[in-house]
Amino acid sequence: MLSAGTLTALAGFSAFGVLFLSLLAILIKSGYPYVGEWYTTEGVGGKSALPLADQQESVVRAIWQAVFVYLVLGGLSMIGLAVRKIPSR
Repeated sequence: MLSAGTLTALAGFSAFGVLFLSLLAILIKSGYPYVGEWYTTEGVGGKSALPLADQQESVVRAIWQAVFVYLVLGGLSMIGLAVRKIPSR
């Protein structure tokens, strides 16, 4: 079993990941101009690139999936901390 310090660190990392990625997804969805140049203006193989709105939608969906993963990992680490608090017999 993982130590309490390790579980606490995992919970902290998960909380940071959830907050940071949620903020990033919200900023990208709202079209904030200073998020970075994550989109492509040229397509692959001579084809035209997807419209910016479609690229934003795809990126935001992927970020929310990562937020869900961080929530699950944070929840598991919190459950591990709760189990460690229960005295063993």
